Amino acid sequence: MASVPVKLAEAPAAAMLRRTRELLVKRRTQLADALRGHAAEFGLVAAQGRARLAP
Repeated sequence: MASVPVKLAEAPAAAMLRRTRELLVKRRTQLADALRGHAAEFGLVAAQGRARLAP
């Protein structure tokens, strides 16, 4: 039987942080796209990119 090294706590913690960040970035993009879409319904056109949504 082959031995398996024990995982340190840092590896799962780093993976959790990476997945959480990816989720937050995805949600931020979804919110920006939704805002851009709602604004377009009122005739307000915003260029792509988060920086261009700011007033």
